[in-house]
Amino acid sequence: MENPIEVSLPGGIALEGGCERHALLRPVTGFIEKHIHEVAARARNAPAAVSEILGAALECVGTRAVDRWLVSDLGIADRQYLVLRLAILTRGSDVWMQAVCTSCGAPFDLNVDIGGIPVKQAAAGYPLAEIELPRGTLTVRVPNGGDQEAVCGLPPEEAEMRLRERCVLEMDGIPTTAEFASRLEPWEVAAIESALDEVSPQLATTLTTRCPECAAEQAVHLQPYALLDLDRNALLEDIHALARHYHWSEEQILALPRTRRRQYLALIDRDRGLHS
Repeated sequence: MENPIEVSLPGGIALEGGCERHALLRPVTGFIEKHIHEVAARARNAPAAVSEILGAALECVGTRAVDRWLVSDLGIADRQYLVLRLAILTRGSDVWMQAVCTSCGAPFDLNVDIGGIPVKQAAAGYPLAEIELPRGTLTVRVPNGGDQEAVCGLPPEEAEMRLRERCVLEMDGIPTTAEFASRLEPWEVAAIESALDEVSPQLATTLTTRCPECAAEQAVHLQPYALLDLDRNALLEDIHALARHYHWSEEQILALPRTRRRQYLALIDRDRGLHS
């Protein structure tokens, strides 16, 4: 049995006196890959799918075991980072993306080393930030997975308002209300956004490249959650090859860690003379 995979979250879970950033991912087995396929097919939206997938793939954060509340409490950047790590474990670091040139309109392919994507770490105080306003000190919280699920699918303006209601917490230590959040001045909203950007961790999801046709500079946006769009047929082909060669049941094959499964498949290919 393979050991869990240690990861250091860019944000972490808030604890008294700081944040716990140490987390463990379960070894990726066929069961987890199958779960990713099934969740992607039935989930009502991407944030909900990510919550369910991380609930199966994540073992713990610090001493806190995984449950639906922990997955919801994780900041958006942490969830993106964990999906990134899962993608590396299931498909490797080299990922091909498709884009369309904004200058000449030509489609082109882009190879991205997702293992080398820069990650900004959270600043002191995360997941909270304090903003000094003329009327007092406002305390706000960085949005998390639960917030993302709650506003997913809403019109942009309504989503922004609901997010503000959930993440604006206190004024001078007194809990705020939804009405308070709705009456914030535009310059106060801008101050909140600036403070949250300062304290929040972040993955660099905008990639700069050039169109191979016209050489125009392009900004290509990487969708971290889309990295878990795995090839279901590849898993079925692995199961078929191992079952045919070793006569193992599907359950036995799915229980294998992915790395072990690939090793057995390489041995089958060697025996067939496909490689040395």
